[in-house]
Amino acid sequence: MDTPRRWALFITMVFIVIPVASIFGEASSREEAKRLQEESQELWSKDHEKAIRMLDRAIELDPTSAEAYTRRAYGHWRIDDAQSIRDFTEAIRLTNERDSQLFFSRGDAYFRLGHYQLAVADFSRSLLLTPGDYSIYQSRAAAYHMLGLYELVISDYSRAMELGRHHRDKGYDRYEPWNDFFGRASAFEQLHQYDKALEDFTEALRTSLSPEITAMVYGARGRVFTLIPDYDQAIADLSESIGLVRTHSLKESLFPLASSYYFRGIAHKRKGLADKAVADFVEACRFGIVKACTE
Repeated sequence: MDTPRRWALFITMVFIVIPVASIFGEASSREEAKRLQEESQELWSKDHEKAIRMLDRAIELDPTSAEAYTRRAYGHWRIDDAQSIRDFTEAIRLTNERDSQLFFSRGDAYFRLGHYQLAVADFSRSLLLTPGDYSIYQSRAAAYHMLGLYELVISDYSRAMELGRHHRDKGYDRYEPWNDFFGRASAFEQLHQYDKALEDFTEALRTSLSPEITAMVYGARGRVFTLIPDYDQAIADLSESIGLVRTHSLKESLFPLASSYYFRGIAHKRKGLADKAVADFVEACRFGIVKACTE
């Protein structure tokens, strides 16, 4: 082959054939990655590990797929939150930091790992993108609570109430106000604003949706009555909480049960009812409240 023909063939290969083959190869990889993503969704409940491996492969084939990173992040959800955070971070980068749900989900993972400042930062970024979402305010309020920033807790739960009521009135979704009343009441309690705490706990009771919630709120309100103090009302509320847990066999409410026994013991002790106080402290000790063991 003469020199001009060799150069013509070289130019054809370098500038036409190879790039076209590369484009088709990339397209084929993206299609395979998409197929793996879709198939992985069908496997979550059957073979979680296999689904993760399929997403690993999908990301190898198409490392620019924010959807693949997002699906894998949710695959690691509550199982390996550190990996979940890494995947959310990559998905956030690939979406140019414009996806509110990704910031919210990463914030939730940070919260579960105890990184409350980082959780607040992500929830705040999420709110910048979707300022009308009451659930983000609720989540940020919970993070503020863990940081002891109770004034900010009250502010966020109050805003969540406003937005939640608007959503409910418009029929968008099922807003449950008890959560915001309970969270705000707990912040008022920490600030020793007991009258406001009692008002909100009472509203939480009025809007409670289950025996578990009702038992928890009675226990919390009874605790505040103990602190005021109003021992008769405290005993009434704490007894109601204990009765609900016992009646409905609420295993998930064992800590509220222990707390209710402990504070009812305090109320009985302050009223001079020694036998009843001892009986309550014994129960509280049995359920894991160490200081009750020495009362």
